[in-house]
Amino acid sequence: MRSSICTFLSFAGFGLLLLCTGCSSGGGRIRNPDEVLQKGSELYLQYACITCHSLEGKEIYGPPLNGLYMQEVEVIREGKVLTLLADRDYLLRAIEDPRFEEVKGFENKDMPEVLISKEEIKLLVDFLILKK
Repeated sequence: MRSSICTFLSFAGFGLLLLCTGCSSGGGRIRNPDEVLQKGSELYLQYACITCHSLEGKEIYGPPLNGLYMQEVEVIREGKVLTLLADRDYLLRAIEDPRFEEVKGFENKDMPEVLISKEEIKLLVDFLILKK
């Protein structure tokens, strides 16, 4: 019995760790949603994401980004069409390495590589997750 309780607590602790680091910046601090929306919006404008990506569901040059989180998305990677879940890892990778894979239907539209810190990428991803 004790072993199963310890196992449960280990998993519960791991879940808590994920919750604490999932929407946080350095230092393990959890950002509040208002801060994420404000700072994420500033970064979205600063890095000109708005030029190509709508947050209102409109197609501009690249795919719209609102409501993307945890949706299935078809991408082309190394010439193969894959269906992926637009989870946190997908969003991080798409911003950090936009040429790794391209969203189907947008494969002839290159996203520029942007000099952006990992912390700013994490904040932008948190922002997009909140922009349902």
